[in-house]
Amino acid sequence: MEFDDDFNLENPFSNSNDDDDSSFPLLLFHTETAHMPSSTYLQTLSTTRRCRCRRRRIVSLIQHHSLNFGPLSPYLAINYMDRFLSTSHYSIPLDGKPWILNLVAVSCVSLALKMRKMEFSISDFQG
Repeated sequence: MEFDDDFNLENPFSNSNDDDDSSFPLLLFHTETAHMPSSTYLQTLSTTRRCRCRRRRIVSLIQHHSLNFGPLSPYLAINYMDRFLSTSHYSIPLDGKPWILNLVAVSCVSLALKMRKMEFSISDFQG
C-alpha cells in the first residue's frame, strides 16, 4: 500500500491508494509492530535497576497527573512512555535535574489527552 503526502493522524489509512483490502490487516500489524517498544526493552528493565526505578517514578507521576482524566489516559500515557524510553537507549540524563522525569510524564499525559481530544490546561499538571 502506498500513501499520499496528506497523512491524517486520526485516520492514518484513509488516504490509501491501494484498492486491495486483503493486505490491509497485514499493514495494520506492520504499523503496530513498527511503533512498539524495542524488543530488548523488557530485558533492560529487568536487569537495570536505575532504568526500572526511573520508569516506576515516571509511571507514578503519570498516574498523579492523569487522575481526573479517566482510566484510558494513563494507559495511553504509559504506553507512550514505554515507547519513548525504549528508543532513548534507556538514558534519561538527570544530571541533578529530577524535574526531567516530571517533564517526560507531563509530555506523555498531554500527548494521551491530545489523542483522546480532551480539553486540558497546563495548570492541570501544576501543583
